[in-house]
Amino acid sequence: AQALTMLNDPFVTQCANWWAERLLADKTLSASDRLDRAFLAAFGRRPREDEYASAQDYLAKQDGGDELQAWTSLCHALFNAKEFIF
Repeated sequence: AQALTMLNDPFVTQCANWWAERLLADKTLSASDRLDRAFLAAFGRRPREDEYASAQDYLAKQDGGDELQAWTSLCHALFNAKEFIF
């Protein structure tokens, strides 16, 4: 039940959007800096090489011209990671 709440709850989706907005607010940060910040906030560590590559690929596939939506989707995915939940 908890996993479904994390996936479907509008509050969780809104939190992911707010988090993405915060990550994108500093225009001086590169995508890799944003990924570092996201992983540090979610997991207390920087992404491993494979996680970094996967996140970059995920963002590229999600983008479609809407950077905020891509980062919101990534933040939502991080919220749903077992490492974040537990």
